Amino acid sequence: MKLIEANNLKKEILESKKLVMIMFWSYDCLACDAANQHLFKLSDAYGSKVDFLKIDSQENLDIVKSYGIITIPTFIFYRNNKNLARIEGFKKKFEIERKIREFL
Repeated sequence: MKLIEANNLKKEILESKKLVMIMFWSYDCLACDAANQHLFKLSDAYGSKVDFLKIDSQENLDIVKSYGIITIPTFIFYRNNKNLARIEGFKKKFEIERKIREFL
């Protein structure tokens, strides 16, 4: 899992040959902490097929606004620079994994 800044987000999406999953999160978000645990496990299982990226919502307010993020955590999936799906709020590991499998 890779922590990125707003100025690198477009580059990460454009250059990836894999499915990209971005998690918008915050350090003071309890649901984000729980989701983070799921993502560590998922990145171990799917890291060769998925780029797992995290962006701190509080440190990158401009990108949060431009992506219309109103709830954290929010997960956005991309492939070939195309927005595939968005999941808002805390989800169980199997729900996130189901979405990953859908796009692989």
